[in-house]
Amino acid sequence: MLFNSYLFIFIFLPIVLIGWFSLNKIKKYELAEIFLIGMSLWFYAYFNFSYLFIIVGSCLFNFILSYLINRIEKKYFFIDENTVAGKHNLKNNKGNTLVKILGITGITVNLGILFYYKYYDFFIENINFIFQKDYNLKHILLPLGISFFTFQQLSYVIDRMRGTAPHYGLVDYMSFVTFFPQLIAGPIVLHSELIPQFKEKEKRKFNTDNFTDGCIQFILGLGKKVLIADTLALVVNGAYNYRYYFTTWSALLFIITYIFELYFDFSGYCDMAMGIGKMFNYDIPRNFYYPYKATSMKEFWNRWHMTLNRFFTNYVYIPLGGNKKGTVRKVLNIMIVFFLSGLWHGASWNFVIWGLLNGLGVAFNNINPRPLKNKFLSWLCTFSYVLFTFIFFRCETINDVYIVLKGLVNPAGTKFVVDMAQYMDIPELYILKRFLEMIAPEMIRSMYMIAFSIIMIICTLLLCGKNAEDIVRERKYTTGRAIGLSIILIWSVISLSGVSTFLYFNF
Repeated sequence: MLFNSYLFIFIFLPIVLIGWFSLNKIKKYELAEIFLIGMSLWFYAYFNFSYLFIIVGSCLFNFILSYLINRIEKKYFFIDENTVAGKHNLKNNKGNTLVKILGITGITVNLGILFYYKYYDFFIENINFIFQKDYNLKHILLPLGISFFTFQQLSYVIDRMRGTAPHYGLVDYMSFVTFFPQLIAGPIVLHSELIPQFKEKEKRKFNTDNFTDGCIQFILGLGKKVLIADTLALVVNGAYNYRYYFTTWSALLFIITYIFELYFDFSGYCDMAMGIGKMFNYDIPRNFYYPYKATSMKEFWNRWHMTLNRFFTNYVYIPLGGNKKGTVRKVLNIMIVFFLSGLWHGASWNFVIWGLLNGLGVAFNNINPRPLKNKFLSWLCTFSYVLFTFIFFRCETINDVYIVLKGLVNPAGTKFVVDMAQYMDIPELYILKRFLEMIAPEMIRSMYMIAFSIIMIICTLLLCGKNAEDIVRERKYTTGRAIGLSIILIWSVISLSGVSTFLYFNF
């Protein structure tokens, strides 16, 4: 089920909100949580009912693993449930060993499931290529959101193994994993961020201010997705199909349009997720913080997909030694992290190369932390490098990357730039297009170019201005903002008939 759909906005979300707050109002707290879990599973299984068995099985496996660790903690460390054990170093080697065995088992099984569904065919394809074999591919359908809920549970399993997380009851644990706003495309939430909020009875009461804030952020996210990202997608997808005709300006405009599309698509989803969380009085961590304002690659990754970066920092980079074992080891650790980050995004060498290129940029910033004295030049260098790396992210094959790069150095003219604009054949231009067809058909190409220029200018202004979360935090409830939000909501709802999936559903 998509956030940007009539079913979600007008049926699913109202039912969940009414049921949740009604059950909590009569103090049926556990029943309310079970209701929320059930609705979240419906939300997830709506795409494909078979997905339900995967996520429920994954949750039960990890819960049982945590339960077994808890039994060991009780027996060897005398620790009760809902208590953080601290590091398992209480002079009991047998207890520590058993906990590590269970933890490693959990990590292996979780990664094994992810490997099977996401990377099996990629692995077999490479085996076939390297060893000239002909093993059959399974063509496995990637379960929605598996990368997100697997990493979310991995963080908990690792924390349990470390002794830095308590054992939770089944209802609390299922709520943590399946909470529908962040279930399919993040942000990747930690147990310590969400489960304690579920336990606060005060948060179970309807809060007008939080609900208002949540609605505003949801509307802003909806507008970013439906009105901007989906419109830009028409140009990006249309131009990509004719990438062989790229010249310098069209190739550059193609990749700029794509990184705008990607940002407004993914950040729009996260804004909607955070907005829905606020409606329930729950805080979901932000995932983006003005990434295209970064003046270094290190800063960019502190602003882009922040919860994924946090996961790799806490559970890969620091355990590898972080920056405490010398420059060479630090660079190696960074490259390992970004290799895994690229692979996490997709089973393709394009994503791996994209990750390694980002790793090189971050490693360079760590080795040479002194920024350029000219801040604008620092920004321009960073933004240009981000553009370059995202060519690998968007293209489907290495050969396509070569074609786009070849177009970048082909100063043959600007004709295809105008042709690109014509892919933005949106319903809002229908009447004007018909009018021009009757009185001045030669102006239609100019109309598309003007419309495309306008949306690119709007994107630039939005990226330079305040993001949705900061606007919500200001709580400036003015008449102008109310009118603006109403227009965005009505316009977005009207546009839902042309809905497209979120880009990060593929990851």
